Amino acid sequence: MSNTSWFNKDEFKKNIISNCKSLFRKNIDEADKQQLFQSVAYAVKEIIIDRWIATQKEYAKQDKKTVYYMSMEFLMGRALGNNMINLMAYDEMKEVLEELGMDINVIEANSLTYSLGKFFSLISMPFSSFLSLFVYSILSFEHPLVIKIITVNIA
Repeated sequence: MSNTSWFNKDEFKKNIISNCKSLFRKNIDEADKQQLFQSVAYAVKEIIIDRWIATQKEYAKQDKKTVYYMSMEFLMGRALGNNMINLMAYDEMKEVLEELGMDINVIEANSLTYSLGKFFSLISMPFSSFLSLFVYSILSFEHPLVIKIITVNIA
């Protein structure tokens, strides 16, 4: 069993509700499936960003060397569900969604059809300006291209 003592269900629920209101000016019960997906995805993204920042601070403190690897793939798949699993809080997040009257399967199904041109963000990296321009040029042609950046820290 995984340790999810860091996960705050109430905060996650508030973030989903807040995202729906601020992004779409709707309550949860008024939002369509795509809007619900985006509200949940942004709430998961917030958790990932907080943990990413903490990890980067730890790496900086330890003065780790970093190798950047960039690959491009088509049709990445269910990123939201994968991120929930990788956070080791899938069951807890599923419970929150059920409390809000959402079906996790419906939410995840919307991630398959979600086009990259509508939702893309980069976590800043040393070459982010160049990469942002490159990604923008790709997105302007509406290609279903996903850029995946993997960092490996070396002791």
